[in-house]
Amino acid sequence: MGLGYILALLTLLATVLIGGLGGTFAIIQWNKSNRIRRTEFVNQILEKFRFDEKLANTIYKLDYSERWYDDNFHNSKEKQYEFDSLFAYLTYVCYLRHSKSLTAKDFTVFEYIVKRACMSHQTQEYLWNLHHWAKRNNTASSYQYLIEYLKKSVLNDEQRKVFDSNTSPNANGYKKRINI
Repeated sequence: MGLGYILALLTLLATVLIGGLGGTFAIIQWNKSNRIRRTEFVNQILEKFRFDEKLANTIYKLDYSERWYDDNFHNSKEKQYEFDSLFAYLTYVCYLRHSKSLTAKDFTVFEYIVKRACMSHQTQEYLWNLHHWAKRNNTASSYQYLIEYLKKSVLNDEQRKVFDSNTSPNANGYKKRINI
């Protein structure tokens, strides 16, 4: 082997080593940048829940078990808009988790709000009505990801059967409030 061959080999090894280190550094920086962007994104959503006065007040109504879903609910555009806005955001968060845009760790920031809303019997009754209306009309519910979270993470097996049943609404604990 000549000196030229050894120098070419050393140059090749140095290039591969420097390229590998540069690539590794780029990947580390890219991951760090993505983590920061995701953290900022989580914070934006959390700020909406905490500092949007209408959403925060709606969350408090759920926290303090105020009665909101009754026979007049679907005749009150204001009340319906208030809760639909909250459920739309909760569904969005559940969708982000389902699509893996939020990690399990990211989702824990929202889990109290989502779970607390889903634990409310009135929320369950409202989602039950919408779920069965959507099934009857061969469409997905606009709150499908929130309903999936409710069924997977809040309801037990027996409660899931009741939720999925439309045979005797009043017997299952949910009152039929829309034409399903």
